[in-house]
Amino acid sequence: MPLAPGRTPSSKYAPEALSRSRPLWDLPEQFVLGREAPTLDGWSTTRLGPWFLSHHPSLPRISVRGLQGEDVGWILGYPIDGQGLLRGNGASMVAPGEPGGFQSAMEELGGRFLGILAHPTSPRVYPDACGSYSSVYCPEQRLAASTPNLIPYSDGTRDHTALVQALGIPYSNSMYPVGLTPRHGVFRLLPNHYLDLKRWESRRYWPHTAFVEVPPTGDQVADLAGLIRRQIEAVARTYPCYLSLTAGWDSRTLLACAGQLAREMTLYTVEIPDWGATTDAALAGWMAKRLGLRYQSVPWISPMEEDLEEWMFRIGCSVGEVRGWQASTSYKSLEPHRVRLVGDLGNFSRGDYWNRDGVRVPPPTPELLAERCGAGVSASEEALQQLSQWLDSAPDVGPLHLWDLFHIEQRYGCWGGVYPYAEYAGPGFVGFPLCHRKYVEGVISMPPETRLSGWFNKKVMEMEWPELMRWPVNSLPLHLRLRGAVRRRWRRLRSPPS
Repeated sequence: MPLAPGRTPSSKYAPEALSRSRPLWDLPEQFVLGREAPTLDGWSTTRLGPWFLSHHPSLPRISVRGLQGEDVGWILGYPIDGQGLLRGNGASMVAPGEPGGFQSAMEELGGRFLGILAHPTSPRVYPDACGSYSSVYCPEQRLAASTPNLIPYSDGTRDHTALVQALGIPYSNSMYPVGLTPRHGVFRLLPNHYLDLKRWESRRYWPHTAFVEVPPTGDQVADLAGLIRRQIEAVARTYPCYLSLTAGWDSRTLLACAGQLAREMTLYTVEIPDWGATTDAALAGWMAKRLGLRYQSVPWISPMEEDLEEWMFRIGCSVGEVRGWQASTSYKSLEPHRVRLVGDLGNFSRGDYWNRDGVRVPPPTPELLAERCGAGVSASEEALQQLSQWLDSAPDVGPLHLWDLFHIEQRYGCWGGVYPYAEYAGPGFVGFPLCHRKYVEGVISMPPETRLSGWFNKKVMEMEWPELMRWPVNSLPLHLRLRGAVRRRWRRLRSPPS
């Protein structure tokens, strides 16, 4: 039956209730890692030293071999190497088998992935630059997994009922703060940290040095645009692609970098019934027509109860994303063999977590950080304590860059890396062309005034596809506004009187 948004949270969507009502093997793209082999119907299991890795057959697993040809670990997901190749299931890659070299190799990769080093004395897990392939870990049970679903329940890992209720998920856009999850004793691995599998604790490894702000040159922007284009090409050479197109900066920047490849893709917008999506669909459709590109407006279908249940189960009830689950039924009309390329991390270039304050950025406090996580978080003492610990352990990079770090580690590590599990239809997946350490470092080194102006997005479009600058951003041209007003007036006139 259709689901009405705005309801209060239900115990039906608590992690333990869902895990009991649905089979754990039905978790596409997911994995569990430990010293004992889990048994899930239809999953693949492999061993390296004392470590057993079990994963859903939809999840690509790439073997990592050391410089002497020895097996040293795995990469899960969709890594893109320095030559612009998307490595697929059953492939192998070469990386040093010692921690420092393995870490450096992971930082050279783009795409959405997780690196696992099975070193005999320093085993580790590394997320990608923005944690877009999210994972959790449980020190008590010495397990790592994609979502909390795959961590067995014990007295120490029960549902965090008070925090679940405070956040109001799934009927809010809230996020669990920097490492917390809906379960006691189960923690999320944040971007810029690795998981020490010997001590079962998270350790920060980036940034390596203080950030130095330097006005960007055209050559530097061209290099970043080339990096984004290379990552789009890596996916498009292997899979047919959708490219999400809205009225905003980020999807248009991806379109600019896609260039001629865009003619082989299908641009799409979901007709969510709100002002933002209406603007997105009107402008995206008009742009695509003017550019001669294939475009699909995805019809709005009211979300079904069973689709929300599936959505919440696949992410372990770990994040609120109201527009995402409201479109969960609509998304099922998309072709499942296509990769969906999205512009996540694009707003990082404009300092989204601090730009509302201009360049006079207030120092972050636990309370201010809690506001960014969503309604209800500030009511939880444990959440404030977790945010305080994050601040205490963060590097001394100044207020503005602290907000930047929080943006990456909270918004993407605890949101952007989680929701793709819910939207997998296979074999296509959700792809993040902006996810690369070089992109993050290039953007974060730009002066705040440059970022505040949206200069990077404008410069990329100017270089790669100047015609895209003809249309307004996040608003409609006058003729489209007038057309919309006429249509609304006509519908009112034709509607029968109540």
